[in-house]
Formats: sequence, C-alpha cells, structure tokens
Amino acid sequence: MVTTPIQRLNGFFAGVKNTDDLTHERAAKIWATFTTSPTRAGSPPAVDTARNTLNQAKTFIRWMIGMGWSKIADPLGKIVPNGRRKRGKPQLVGIDESKRFLATALELGRGGDAGATAAAVALLMGLRASEITDRTVRELDDGGRILLITRAKTEAGVRRLMVPEVLQPLLGELAKGKASDARLFPFNRHGVLRAVGRVCKAAGVTVVPAHGLRGTHATLAVGVGLSAPAVAAALGHESFATTERHYARAEAIEGARAARVLDALN
Repeated sequence: MVTTPIQRLNGFFAGVKNTDDLTHERAAKIWATFTTSPTRAGSPPAVDTARNTLNQAKTFIRWMIGMGWSKIADPLGKIVPNGRRKRGKPQLVGIDESKRFLATALELGRGGDAGATAAAVALLMGLRASEITDRTVRELDDGGRILLITRAKTEAGVRRLMVPEVLQPLLGELAKGKASDARLFPFNRHGVLRAVGRVCKAAGVTVVPAHGLRGTHATLAVGVGLSAPAVAAALGHESFATTERHYARAEAIEGARAARVLDALN
C-alpha cells in the first residue's frame, strides 16, 4: 500500500541530494518540472495525482524536520497547485451496462480468468483494487461465504463482508491448493486495473477504471434502497459523506430519498 507514494516521492525529489538545499526557489522549480513532465502514460500527471503527491511531499518534509534532518522550515509551503480535483471516477452507465459487465466477468472467471473474477469482485463487493489483491486464503472465511478485510488505513476499513453466492465458487477455486497465507490473486492491483479494462471491452460497455466499479457499486446499492450507513460501512468509509461526495451518483441518492418518502406516504 506504500509502494505508490514512495515511487511518487522518488520522482518528485529526483536530483535532490541534500534537503538543506531545498529552498523555496528550488522547490518551485521541482514542482514546475513535476507537473509538466510526462509520466509513463505519456502525459503530465493529473491534477489529483499532482496534488496528492504534493501533500505526501509536505508530510515527508515535516517528518524530516521533526527528525532534525532538514533545517529549512516548510520549503514547499509557497507552492499553490493549479487545477481543480475531480470528484469520483467514471462509472458504468446504468443497470444494463452493469449487467453486461458482470455477465462477461463471470463467464471469463468461470473459464479460469482470475483477472475477470477480480473485476466481478470489484463490482459486486465494492472493494478497492488493493483490497482485492491483498486478500489471503485464510481471509476467505466460513467456506467462502465471508471475506475479511483485516488491514486498512482507517478503523472503518477493517470489515467483514458477505461474499455473493455467485462469487463463492470462483474465489474457492482460486484458493484451492494454496497455503493459508498465500494471496488469492496472482497479481497486484495493476493486474485488476488491466483486467477491468479488458472486461469492459469484451462486454462492449463504457471503459471505466477499477475504482469506477466501486462507485458503480455504491450508486447501485443506494439506488435499490440500501441505507446510507450500510453502503458507507460496506465500502469502508467512516461516514456516508465520503460515499456521497466521491462515489454514489447524485441521481441515485435523490431517487432513494424520493422512494423512501413515497414509502412513508403509502
């Protein structure tokens, strides 16, 4: 889970050999270079990536100052990031696309495609890509009916989730013959990202990122009337505010509210 931040910090501070040389002027040049240089994808980092990296760099510098390894106070403090953050990731368009995606993922998964199984897990259970690939055999509990998330950044992220019946044999097949501490999936989170795109294309639906399936899950769950606390808890959020802000679409939330009002009136 720390690999990506470390890679970002290595790229951000490339060429800095002594933190005492990290003046405000030098920091401004580093920021300008970082935000205009192409990434491995061939384009400069997105606004969210740049802002997240800047926040991580500031946290790292504060830690170094606290350790007495840097004498310049807040060298990154004058940097003002440009651009606005995006809220949420692209999601599958409606129930029909979600059904086609799921049917394709399950068909491929039954044929032994572990990536497609991971994609189905992302949609049906709303897990992050890293939460999927970090799972070990011992965390598939109660005969495959429960999946345990035992490590997370927040207390809310540690949770016990029911595995949909349609996924149980697929996950059971992945666990077969493996040691209890072995991982269920034979790839890291990037394997999930690639698999989701592949399944989208095979299903003929909107190509979305893996995190977009998490948002699709939230939108569908809210839309069918699940309570806000239940949806937030399943996603590992401390409150529904995060779910509402970044995941569940506004029309699903409003529709669910309208349905509850109608139920009350009836």
